[in-house]
Amino acid sequence: MVFNYVFASEEYNEWVDSAFNDTFALLLDGTNIALLPNGGGVVSINNVNCTNNSSYYRNNTTTAGNCLNQNLDIQYDGLTTLLSATAQVTPGTHHFDFTVADVVDKLYDSGIFIQGRSFSLLAPQSAIPEPGSLALVALGLTGLALRRRNANSASLKPL
Repeated sequence: MVFNYVFASEEYNEWVDSAFNDTFALLLDGTNIALLPNGGGVVSINNVNCTNNSSYYRNNTTTAGNCLNQNLDIQYDGLTTLLSATAQVTPGTHHFDFTVADVVDKLYDSGIFIQGRSFSLLAPQSAIPEPGSLALVALGLTGLALRRRNANSASLKPL
């Protein structure tokens, strides 16, 4: 299972490294699968910003010190790059919870944007043995012989 998303927040950059640590989690059967690549941890303003995991951060304000303002056409002061949540799932029923934790305050919003048509459930490849060429030829010749025998029989009509 995979889908792509962007986490954005008004908490950037004034509240980075504070108690106002807005966070995004996608819980699949209770386990967070919205994590940064290569074991980078959770998606939150304290973990993705100008100084922490900055390769996944896009600044959208002039208050970020030496972090370049990208002047994006959106109100949020900062956001992640496009990230992917992935998980192995087995056939059956699963429960997804999309959670944005707006921590401590109600003044500065956070949200996620899910990329359209990015959600995918790929069925596992099942191993189907390929019969040998000789077996295919023998099966085909047997079928032709039966058809011919039926065509020559007075009591049986060909299919």
